[in-house]
Formats: sequence, structure tokens, C-alpha cells
Amino acid sequence: MSRDAVVVAAIDFGTTYSGWAFSFKHEFKSDPIKVSAKTWTGGQLVSSKGPTCVLIKPDGRTLAAFGYEAESRYADLAEEEKHVNWFFFRRFKMMLYGKIGMQRDILLKDATGKELPAKTVFSLSAPVLKTFMTQHMDDYIDIFRDFEIKKRDVAPSRDNKVTFRIPIALLDVFYDMTDETLKQVIPQTRYAGMITLTGDKMRIDASVVKSFFKESVDSIVEHLGNLFREPSVAGCAAIVMVGGFSESPMLQETIKIQFPDVRVIIPDEAGLAILKGAVIFGHCPNIISERISKYTYGVACSQTYMQGIHPPDRKTLNEDGEEEVDDIFSVHVRAGQKLDIDEVQTARTYSVGQADQQAMTIQFFATDKTDPMFVDDPGCNRIGIMQVPVPGFGCDRQAKISLKFGKTEIEASVKIVHTSDVSKANINFLG
Repeated sequence: MSRDAVVVAAIDFGTTYSGWAFSFKHEFKSDPIKVSAKTWTGGQLVSSKGPTCVLIKPDGRTLAAFGYEAESRYADLAEEEKHVNWFFFRRFKMMLYGKIGMQRDILLKDATGKELPAKTVFSLSAPVLKTFMTQHMDDYIDIFRDFEIKKRDVAPSRDNKVTFRIPIALLDVFYDMTDETLKQVIPQTRYAGMITLTGDKMRIDASVVKSFFKESVDSIVEHLGNLFREPSVAGCAAIVMVGGFSESPMLQETIKIQFPDVRVIIPDEAGLAILKGAVIFGHCPNIISERISKYTYGVACSQTYMQGIHPPDRKTLNEDGEEEVDDIFSVHVRAGQKLDIDEVQTARTYSVGQADQQAMTIQFFATDKTDPMFVDDPGCNRIGIMQVPVPGFGCDRQAKISLKFGKTEIEASVKIVHTSDVSKANINFLG
């Protein structure tokens, strides 16, 4: 347990919804799983998480609102046509999907295409945890919330229709745009006989609603299947389902059917499991003994050219006339490797390149490939940079870089070989 922490809090930036939770040290001692979570309200909806959206004032620096309040205030601005200079970001976490590392110059587009640095959007959001220019934005939001609630009732075994409320204002907008009512158009589509509309109630066949889940569920099943074929997962006896989608019977039943020999565990309030687990981890960080590295991490360096190993077109001459190769990916940790929390996973020694060099610039890279050769190979991304002072003179000076990857952050230490001085080092991940 953290000795000095009176209270531990955690923030969950979810793809669709976000939230935060906390517990005091005395509460953790008496009941470790007692974690308090903020209750979010939006209209008549009360939930344990709020939508991942943020409203930023026209100056691009000041937070106006987060979550349901951001949705509501932006809708009001749009209705009065005062929203153009404001910044409204929704599901902005997905804008970073597939990116390794986060540089200072990454920009995110808001609902109307305006851009702000990603670090600004996230930093303004953390403390509080197609285009939305239409005046009927609140109605679109209501449909989305309705679906979020209904998804917990849709199961593979369900045969009866599912009812959704369609705001009258949206039906009016549809008529204004098409000169036909939605009720007249539905029979002309491939959903004729499967979708009916009476007043503001749309009733949809269960088969159609279940098809909404197919792509997501199939992707999860495929991913799990791939994981179970990995040697490191051999003998796995259970699957623990957490996150908001884990509350969907469609996903639950499919997982149980596809993996009948594995026990499936679904905790109460699965949508809050990750958030509460983060709070417990804050009190007792040693509860996790090891991790599995998602990426291969390493450092850019130069090596002596070796015929048959290095491509000839990579060969260069250094200031001493020796053949060498630059931009080698010096691997410290490989993707899929087990990482013990308190162990230094790797220690590599690097030499200065010039006799009068007083500092070394260590560049850190990551890739999902297990055997990268060069840091500029496809899929390799620079994730950080570190400056290491190297006193003295001459090309025989070296620095030994030791890295720990097992905790929530990469920890680095440096030993200057010729002086034996050891110090902790700071990696700039926004360099």
C-alpha cells in the first residue's frame, strides 16, 4: 500500500464513456473492494459514467464542460448558431487509435473540423472527467443513450422486437429533407417487414438489432482465438470480462459458446471493473507481479558494418574512416515478453560518436514487430528521447542504459562507465 496516500483516485478515459472513482486509505483497509464512483446525470438518465466528450471555449485553452454537460451546452450553442468558434470533441480517444506514442504535434479535429493539439484536449478533460452543427443535436444524443441502455437487453436467444424512441423533431427533419415520412420510406428498404414505426416508437426485429453487434463481437472472438493460440496463454482457465461492452448479453453468450472449455467470469458492474481495479492498484501496486509487453521497445544506435547481416546500402563511414550502420534498432524488450515489475529487463551500453561529445541523445522507439532491424522500418515509431551527459573526452566513453518496463511507466537509469556514476534519467515522451 502507498504509505502517504490518504485517498487514491483513478480516471477511466473510455472510448464512448468515461468516469472516475476513489477510495480513502481507511476504507481500503476495512473493505478493499469498496470504491466510490461519481454518478453522472444527463436528462432523465443516471449512469456510472459520462460520455467521453469535451467542450472547450473559443480561446482553445479553457475548459467549458465535460460529459453530459458538454453535450447539452454545445447543443444550446448550436441551436442559437453560436457554436462555430467553440471546440467540441466527442470520442476523441479513438482519434489516437493505432498510434504508438504521443507527440506534441498530434492534432485532433473537433465536430466542425477545427483542430487543437491532442495534449490540450486530454489535459483539459482529465481534471473533470459527420458534424454536430444541427439544431436537433439533443435528439441524436437521446437515440444514442437509448441504444446504450437497450444493448444490455439484447441476447442471442431473444426473438421479440426491440423498441426505440425516435424524437418527433428528427422525424420532421427527415420529412423536410426527403418530402416523405420515415414511415413511408421504410417499406421501400431491405428492412421492409422487419421495422415498423408508430408515432415516435420504432420497433425492430431482434435479428436486425443483433446484426448491429456482429462486427464487434466477431472481432473480439477472433482476437481471443488468436490469443489462446499463443504459447504464453497455454493452460489459461478463465476469461474475465470487464468494460461496458461486457455487460452485453450478446457478447457474454457468444464468448461462452465459442470458448466452452474456459470459465467466463463477469463481475458485477463490469463497466466499472477497470476503474475500481485502478483504485485498488493505487493502494497496493505490488498486487500485479508481472506484465506482458504489448510492443517491442528499443533505442536507436550505430553498429560496425557486418557483411551478410547489414544491407550494403546502409553502410557509411564514420569520422575515423570505419564502416558502420546507423539507425539500428537496439532491442531492450520484445513484444509478448513477460516483464517482472521490480526487475531491470535490459541494460545496454552505448558509446559516444565523437571525441568532444559532451552528451548523448538517446532516442526510444516502439513497434509491434518482434524483430525490427532499423528504427525507420515500417511500423516503428519514436516514443521518447533522453539526454545523457557524458563528461570527459575521447571516443572510448560509454553510458550503460538500464530500463524497467514492468510498472505503469518506463523507468530509466544511467551509469557512466568511466566514472561509475549512476543516476535516474527522465525520458521525454513528448519530445
